[in-house]
Amino acid sequence: MIPHSTFYQLRLSDFVDPSDISQLSDWEFLDRMWVGEALGFSEWLRPAHSPQQLGSLALDLVDLPQSAVDRCLSALGLPLSRGMDLPQIQAVLGGPCAHHSFVSDRDSYDFKFGAPDQYDISCTILADGGLCYLVVTVPEAAPNNSFKPTPLRGAA
Repeated sequence: MIPHSTFYQLRLSDFVDPSDISQLSDWEFLDRMWVGEALGFSEWLRPAHSPQQLGSLALDLVDLPQSAVDRCLSALGLPLSRGMDLPQIQAVLGGPCAHHSFVSDRDSYDFKFGAPDQYDISCTILADGGLCYLVVTVPEAAPNNSFKPTPLRGAA
């Protein structure tokens, strides 16, 4: 995968028509506040206090245009694709460190991937359809991570 320094510079508008994108502000995710870009359920988030650096991206592999998905995954250096099953994903990312089942027709698996710059990667896999959603996040504890969490409003 690409180094964090390159990841920080990516923008959704590099991969899809900017006129289709919604701008996000005061967006809560992973107990942090973010700003960013969204197209449907594809969200590219930057910490509110460090808005020049991408911290997390989510790709809806079903609804985002396939050409945009392909270009994005290529830019990330991440050899995954829509429809992959768990063994195929594990062949790329290794074994998952967590498993979640929130809805009966899909499961999500969390992975730690990349060296020397590691990423947290979550893959949602449909029981009938394979990989459909992907989240790539720079871990908060990454040694070269220049942003730390922004406390949520009202949090002590």
